[in-house]
Amino acid sequence: VDAEEPSGLPLVAQITVVETGRSTKSSPANGTFELRHPAGEYTIVAEAYGYETKSETVTVNHHEETAVHFHLEPLALGTLNGKVIDENTGTPVEGASIYLIEDANIQPGKTDANGSFTMTPYEGTYTMRVIAPGYYTAEKTVTIIGDTVTYEEVALTPISGLTHEIAYDDGSEEYRNAWYGPG
Repeated sequence: VDAEEPSGLPLVAQITVVETGRSTKSSPANGTFELRHPAGEYTIVAEAYGYETKSETVTVNHHEETAVHFHLEPLALGTLNGKVIDENTGTPVEGASIYLIEDANIQPGKTDANGSFTMTPYEGTYTMRVIAPGYYTAEKTVTIIGDTVTYEEVALTPISGLTHEIAYDDGSEEYRNAWYGPG
């Protein structure tokens, strides 16, 4: 019998038995894993960040070893381009931060002087959160399709009363006035 040769590098994957919740991680050196389990039929799931999740149904017999092999395919990357503008004036908002909530591994985006940003997330549906000083936070659902460019424009609502910069007294006496009598 010809031995099965791996077609890629081994991954550290999370291996879980769905029915019982037992899990382990595969070896980073060779991709193997071992999980002792009572006899029965189970669904085994293998998942690793940046790869498609795979599952297999296996039958574990009493006092026998059962082998299952997974080949995880990388997820496709897409491009998210967009622009953040002021809802009232239509002017670009510089320095806004863009987060894709469901994936903390994706580096947050930041808008430039034109209010534009670019991010490269994995394919999927995300909640895009946009945060900028002086504006209410906005959220929008975006769907990224691999090997394509998605464009999103977000209009932020300014926080009322913050049309001018807030100034504070620095405590110096140069502008201090005091009166001790009428008039």
